[in-house]
Amino acid sequence: MTVDALTNRRGWWRRNALPLVGVAVLLPATFGVIAWNEWNEYFSGQATQPVVAPPGGSVEFEGAVWGPAEIEVVDPGAEFEAPAGSQVVTAAVPVDPGAHAVTCHTPTLRETTGAQREWSDATFDIGWSPAPDELGSCALTGTDPFTITVAFLVPLDATGPFAVELISPNALPRFARLLVEP
Repeated sequence: MTVDALTNRRGWWRRNALPLVGVAVLLPATFGVIAWNEWNEYFSGQATQPVVAPPGGSVEFEGAVWGPAEIEVVDPGAEFEAPAGSQVVTAAVPVDPGAHAVTCHTPTLRETTGAQREWSDATFDIGWSPAPDELGSCALTGTDPFTITVAFLVPLDATGPFAVELISPNALPRFARLLVEP
């Protein structure tokens, strides 16, 4: 019997066993590497790793000292008006940048239990103005210590505990979370 006759007798599956095993291994591995790369890129741009400061405490984050954060429920009175079913909560976070200027977005306020709702800055929505030496974010602050002060519109059923969260684009996926008690 000739070699060609033996080759034809073995069948297509046996002749291509080695390449088929290679495809069976490499195809899922390729999809796995692509999926891992995409998810890794997505999460590296999201605030997913908190650097936590306890209530009344501060945290060193990105070379600066953040906190301790304080919040206060403000009586709207004649200064501004809160919509029905809501209250105004102000948050103040002292920041000591140290030797290098820091950058951060406007802080958010988050419930740390229950629904873990999150509220954005409503300072301008309610017509409230912080003091001239109080800033709404870290933009163009230099290396002098400063305080970030913002107001949030929070539903009346939000009872806390809360956390003030500060995101620095240079530090993602890490971010500062300063726990506060109402």
